Amino acid sequence: MLTSPSGWVAVFQNEQEKDANQPGRKQPVVRWDDSGDALVVNEHIGVLEPARHRSDFLKLLEVDSPVVAALPGMGWRAVIPRDGGGPDVVADVLGWVVRADGFATPLVVDVELMSADRVDTTHGARLVPPAPPEHPHPVNPGPPVP
Repeated sequence: MLTSPSGWVAVFQNEQEKDANQPGRKQPVVRWDDSGDALVVNEHIGVLEPARHRSDFLKLLEVDSPVVAALPGMGWRAVIPRDGGGPDVVADVLGWVVRADGFATPLVVDVELMSADRVDTTHGARLVPPAPPEHPHPVNPGPPVP
């Protein structure tokens, strides 16, 4: 998927693509001009131009912010409800995907498919933080207290 600093892509589709039922070509929206037009790069002449001024412009789509980092799961767990009312699935968080907009998405391993799945907390899943350490400073406990 193309990423865009604006969070949007412009979709272009010419007549041949439309006749062949092709979905169209996506191009990142680089920025917005003062009048609100979505600007894309015209590679042929080396300028920014409003996407809607091109004859093959179809629509704008909002896309995910680009991934800028991945962090380890560090003991977090996800509790995911099963469809049909079965027992909840408890899975270790493999890692966190951090996007340029600051949002982090937890990933768990789907053992059946051997793949990583995003945890969707909008549909009942919840995240459980790791247990606190037994000592307040496990790395450097400091000198013994008399």
